[in-house]
Amino acid sequence: MLSSLVVLLGVAHALPLGWQPTVSNCTEGWIKQNRDHFSFGKASDPGEFDQRYFTFTDFYRPGGPLFFYVGNEGPVEIYVNHTGLMWELGSDLGALLVFAEHRYYGETQVYPDGTPDCLRYLTIEQALADYSVLIDHLFDEYALPASTATIAFGGSYGGMLASAFRYKYPHIVDGAIAASAPIFAIGGVTPEPSKASFNEIITRDAGPVCAK
Repeated sequence: MLSSLVVLLGVAHALPLGWQPTVSNCTEGWIKQNRDHFSFGKASDPGEFDQRYFTFTDFYRPGGPLFFYVGNEGPVEIYVNHTGLMWELGSDLGALLVFAEHRYYGETQVYPDGTPDCLRYLTIEQALADYSVLIDHLFDEYALPASTATIAFGGSYGGMLASAFRYKYPHIVDGAIAASAPIFAIGGVTPEPSKASFNEIITRDAGPVCAK
């Protein structure tokens, strides 16, 4: 199922870079996004916000892929600075690198602090719609050929997003690398875990003496 949509690239051929990639190597960009991608008509339109992203173009070669980091729950700089595989593969394959910030995190704030009911648009569906709009924008901005392969990257919750992105937007995302991603926890694919399951796992891992 979802696992069949996850593309594994030739990681064995990727070599460590001789320098440390950070946001200082990247270009910061901003794009207007709808707060709600699924409302229709002016009466129901809640307006827009600014989404932040970073790009790195030095590796890019014509015909190379677009590597898109699906930002998760934190400032996007964290993922720019600590996503080594994407940089290494990007160097090897001539990719355009993009790191998108998740709505409501870092500097990508959907509403000002203190706005009542401000979290109502903090959903996976809205975040994925943001990323699809951003990718369309990037294809236009960089005049990428329609044949450009777009690969989503993510880890943990970001890996869940990367897999869901490929699943829900197959016309935009050609493959996904989902690291440490509990993808079958999305949308009732597996039985709902108990609310205490995380504490139970930690207790068991600590050993029978601690558990008592």
